[in-house]
Amino acid sequence: MKPVITIDFDCCLAFESVQNTGWIVMGTGVLKPIEPVIAYVKRKYAKGFELHIVSFREEKDKQEMIDFCKQQKLDIASFTCTSSKSKTPFLKALKSTLHIDDSLSVCLGAEAAGIRTLFVDFGQLKDDSQKELASSLGTIRVQLD
Repeated sequence: MKPVITIDFDCCLAFESVQNTGWIVMGTGVLKPIEPVIAYVKRKYAKGFELHIVSFREEKDKQEMIDFCKQQKLDIASFTCTSSKSKTPFLKALKSTLHIDDSLSVCLGAEAAGIRTLFVDFGQLKDDSQKELASSLGTIRVQLD
């Protein structure tokens, strides 16, 4: 049985590009790849890991994730949509050995359940106590354009 890596989708593998209209910043609906994370999971896949997506998204959004991963040539074994429910039970059910996420609370919950994590840090933490908590986790730093 292959070791399992679970990955969040939004702000880990992809982010939605935005347009500033002058009045409001709006999503364009176009997903852009987050190259450092994609490269990392491709290296892990090449070393024999099985990849699974676990996202807070709704089931209706699954096809968009599938299409994006196909475009990026990511061989994903399954796509789980938690519909905003806690990810930890899903990670445990998949027997995740590593979870990659941009949510500090998700990473801390997974760590508490004995699942190693990588926190995707693109500068979203402003609070020093959050930064201190994140420093205890493995991290992938990302610069979003």
